[in-house]
Amino acid sequence: MEFVRKISTYLDKWKVEKGRKPLIVRGARQVGKTFLIRHWAKQNYQTLVYIDLERASHRQLFQILERDDFGIDLDDCLRVISDHFLPPGRDLKQALIFFDEIQNVPKLIPLLRFFYELRPELSLIVAGSYLELAMKQISQSRNSNVAFPVGRVENLYLYPLDFFEYLNAVGEDRLLARLRSVDWNNLPTPDVHLRACEQFDHYFLIGGMPEIVAAKVQGATNDKIARIFHSLFDGYVEDIAKYGVRDSRIKYLEHLLQNVPTYAGRLINFEGFGGSAYRSREIGQAFEILESIMLVTLAQACSDAALPWNPKPRKQKKLIALDTGLVNFRSGVSFSEVKTTDLNELHRGRLAEQVVGQQLVCNQLFHRGSLYYWIKDYREGSAEVDFCLELGGKPYAIEVKSGAAGSLKSLLEFGRKVTGAQLIRIHSGEMCMEERGNLMIKSIPFYLLPRIQEIGLG
Repeated sequence: MEFVRKISTYLDKWKVEKGRKPLIVRGARQVGKTFLIRHWAKQNYQTLVYIDLERASHRQLFQILERDDFGIDLDDCLRVISDHFLPPGRDLKQALIFFDEIQNVPKLIPLLRFFYELRPELSLIVAGSYLELAMKQISQSRNSNVAFPVGRVENLYLYPLDFFEYLNAVGEDRLLARLRSVDWNNLPTPDVHLRACEQFDHYFLIGGMPEIVAAKVQGATNDKIARIFHSLFDGYVEDIAKYGVRDSRIKYLEHLLQNVPTYAGRLINFEGFGGSAYRSREIGQAFEILESIMLVTLAQACSDAALPWNPKPRKQKKLIALDTGLVNFRSGVSFSEVKTTDLNELHRGRLAEQVVGQQLVCNQLFHRGSLYYWIKDYREGSAEVDFCLELGGKPYAIEVKSGAAGSLKSLLEFGRKVTGAQLIRIHSGEMCMEERGNLMIKSIPFYLLPRIQEIGLG
């Protein structure tokens, strides 16, 4: 099934950009990297040269080119591509070269620099699910001569479908067009608001993993969808062997994968995480691995009164999982629960924070998604804001609330303490502005999260 992903717009610009660099598309397993690039390439290039480095037959063709002194020679690499992958009679200059899972042949990575410097007319995209983890392990090897080509490549990050991508996938084009046109002078009408809330409930339940969304669109039964979720989750557990960690550390990773869904949207401690007897150091190192392969994001605490945000590494982290659908599947959330209960009340609001955090990460296409939450300095009292971010050079606080209820005490405290503060409430209610004291609060529905940056700045 075809999905229209928002990074396709960037790919279109990259193709014609002067001084274009090789592009690295990063993302967790099963978020759709391979399908997206192959589909886009077939629409935009005469030829797709697809090299799957998970396949031994493809991998070995490049491994035999490796030389101990400097790795792989560019001319040798291009010869193998032309002889074994380029169809007869086709011109490499009219093709997209796509190395998939490039971390499986690490000595290809330095070649990205030479593609940029010596063969800029060639179009090259590479993808990797464990690239950051692989590069870190390589850098720690005493015998490694593999260097990452800093400044000679561009990075693009792919996540599960966000809500707008989901609407496109399920054929809600008219609703999507309406939501794209919303601004503070053109608020959603009551019927649009109702329909958008209904669709967000569906998205909240099944999440944005492409295989799950495709199955739902094709009318799969709940049992079929559950089997796909089982397969996805089991695949992440089985992939631990590919992380290159010592056998003694596998148990920590397995423990995290089993317990992350239970703690998604919560503040966590590394020490004894998930009711274990494991120490903070071992759990922290395991979380570093899961972050590097983009299965989780840990939001860090800050207490700053002005930008930039300076994280407090010793404070608790807020755990945001890859996908709300995977979290719901492992937590046993039923669809009837979502339809009859406001998002903020479900599991005391933690899953509402999960879905908001996930959408905030999905909006960060050009760097590894990072998140912060704000706490008041302990010497001044107690206040905690769910998320804080920088938009247009200004500090924004985001509080996840339900309807019009709630004092918003912490949000208002942020407004009083932080210079130039902008205040946003994410809720199930309608889009509106209200003044509290001399502070303005923008209330934005969950379903407009993909546009939070432009609406927040509006």
